[in-house]
Amino acid sequence: MDITTLAATLNQYISSGDLVLPGDALGSDPIQRQFDAFLDDGELRIRQVTAPTVSADNVSVTGIADNLIVDGAQVHARFNLVGDEAALLLSIAPSADWTLVKSFPPLGDTFVSELPMRNPTLTLASHKLTDAAGDDVDPGLSLAATLPMTGPAADVAWLVGDAGELKLRGVIERKDEGTDLAFYARYDKPVPLGFFDLNGVTFGVLAAIAKEDNAVAAVFDFATAIDFGGRTPLRVPLRGSYFVEAKQLQLEADLNQALAAGLYEFDALVDGADLGSVLPDTLAVADQVTLSWLVLDVDVAAKRLNSVRLALSSTQPWTLIDDVLAVEALSLAFRLDDPQGARELSATLMGEVGIG
Repeated sequence: MDITTLAATLNQYISSGDLVLPGDALGSDPIQRQFDAFLDDGELRIRQVTAPTVSADNVSVTGIADNLIVDGAQVHARFNLVGDEAALLLSIAPSADWTLVKSFPPLGDTFVSELPMRNPTLTLASHKLTDAAGDDVDPGLSLAATLPMTGPAADVAWLVGDAGELKLRGVIERKDEGTDLAFYARYDKPVPLGFFDLNGVTFGVLAAIAKEDNAVAAVFDFATAIDFGGRTPLRVPLRGSYFVEAKQLQLEADLNQALAAGLYEFDALVDGADLGSVLPDTLAVADQVTLSWLVLDVDVAAKRLNSVRLALSSTQPWTLIDDVLAVEALSLAFRLDDPQGARELSATLMGEVGIG
């Protein structure tokens, strides 16, 4: 396949001002996969299509698409080569009144129906390609839009620096079990949360629609991190989903690797409170303990940190009676309630009792 052959092939499928291009017409499996996933009847249909414009490295047409998830949208189709294989970048400009609910009606029962997305553009790509703006585009169907932080998003705007709007970008995936939508924006400045400073926040709008019964779930997603410790701070990644109806958010540590330090260094996770002060006097904690889990409970409506919960594991047993009774595989669970007020610190010890 070369550009000349590509242009000639496209011309074969243009008749009376319409392009009707089957998924297998260009002999490209990646193109056919995207047609099968997102186009009715597995073919690209563009009416009022322009004559192909041929350049040194691509062939393009414009017109109005008839069989996309966005009806009657203006489209620009750019065909080029990746190696010897035909590739497609289809840019889709929905009408001004388009919403996600129009393309995915089950979302009408979720908060997504109340999110006004401005200036949306959709892109269908067969390969990893570069668009006209120079941005990388992954294979599949992607969306870029501006989200005003109003309606349901207003509740969580403080977690992204009270930004008035965010530029979302993400993908729409068709799977055997249904359709997943995931759109993200990044806020790079620190965000205060109680006594913590979040190291920027990745904000997401996620939804899943089941194929079998159109059951739908939608959440706001947050990914961030906190640093604690002395000269060499340790970074703890955090992630959580916000369910609009509950108004509560739990940010949980995403611990892909063990974080080990002295017990006193973890005091920073409870705003300097002495973790050792709530442990039994007979318990000698090892020089190094490992963070097993960490949860920040956030009252989104009140814009406050409700509690901090963490667990530390120790390899050193707790000897209750010498040579008779000991607690091994020790886990120390701590909880700091109302950290911005009463600051109530408590601990729970768990382990395996060994006798003899």
